[in-house]
Order: sequence, then structure tokens, then C-alpha cells
Amino acid sequence: MDLRKLDTVLAERGEPPFRARQIWEWAARGATAYEEMTNLPVSLRAELEDAVPLSSLRVQNEAHASDGTHKTLFATADGRPVEAVLMRYRDGRRSVCLSSQSGCPLTCTFCATGTMRFGRNLTESEILDQALHFRRTEEVGNAVFMGMGEPMLNLDAVLGACERLPDVGIATSRTAISTVGWLPGIERITREGPPVRLALSLHAA
Repeated sequence: MDLRKLDTVLAERGEPPFRARQIWEWAARGATAYEEMTNLPVSLRAELEDAVPLSSLRVQNEAHASDGTHKTLFATADGRPVEAVLMRYRDGRRSVCLSSQSGCPLTCTFCATGTMRFGRNLTESEILDQALHFRRTEEVGNAVFMGMGEPMLNLDAVLGACERLPDVGIATSRTAISTVGWLPGIERITREGPPVRLALSLHAA
């Protein structure tokens, strides 16, 4: 959901400060509709259904592989394509591969996204909505920023999403950020945290 828009709508209604946290906690646990959020006033639930959709992304297409992999193509509100993937492992682990940008400004020859035109950076909410899409059907315990885009070029939104992923069930220690080696971003994470794992693409070496 668009968390900034949610804050605006709640403020305009004069809702108490804790209301946004209540709604986020429901979303992070996999709620599929506002009507499930039983500790919210009925009138607020009805208004939010129209004012703040539960996801800022629209599903365009979904593909399922025989090994359990589930790929989803989304569109942002302004029509930008975004991909995310749920990977299911035999040992029971569930990991989501998240995109940080629509397209990518880098043109790495080994990466399919590099052949696309760069659209824009994704917002924190658009990143989180990729994870929440899969959380609504099953629990997810790992995340890797290895989808579309170079995460280090959208680090504010990526780190903002990382702060909220533990609410979804994905611990910081089980979150990895993959990069082609964008040093300013690597140095910032080294200085400021959070203690996520870094994955360096050797293809870019």
C-alpha cells in the first residue's frame, strides 16, 4: 500500500497516530482486505478500500514453474513494469526476489533488465508490495534484491523497505542486496547499516 498516502488520509480524518501502525501490522501479516482489520472502525475500513488500495501495484501476469517458482509481473500506478519472484526450496524455505527499479540505468550485457529502457526508481511502498503480494498466500522468510534495477542506485527506498521487512517475517539477517559493485552504496551500508548481506555480481567484474 502507498504508506505516504495512507498517512495523509488518516491525518485528514483526524485518526490517532497509532492507526497507521495498526494497518501496517495487518498488511504485514498478510491481510487481503481492509474488512479483515477488525480493530479498525468500520467507517474507516470502508473509506480506505477506495482511498488507499491494499497494494500500489497491479498484477499483469503470473507464471508458475514445475519447481515451485512463482514469477509475477506488476505494473505501477503510472504503468511501469516491475517483476518479483517467489522461490520455494525443498527444505521449506521461501525467498522473494525483489526489484528496486523499473528497468535499469546500467547496461550490463549479462542482465536482461539492462536491455530495457530505464523507467524510474521504485518507492519504498512499491518494493514492499512485491513482498506482501506473496505474503498474502504463504509465509516468506528470506529476501534478495536481485530483481530489476541496481539497488545501490535507489538506496533510500531499499533501506526503508529493509526496515519494514522484519514485520513481514523477513529478518534483516536473511535479507541480501545484490549489486554490480556500486561503491558509494556499498560504503554507505558499511557505515550506516542495516546488517544485511551483500552479494557482488562477479559477471560485472
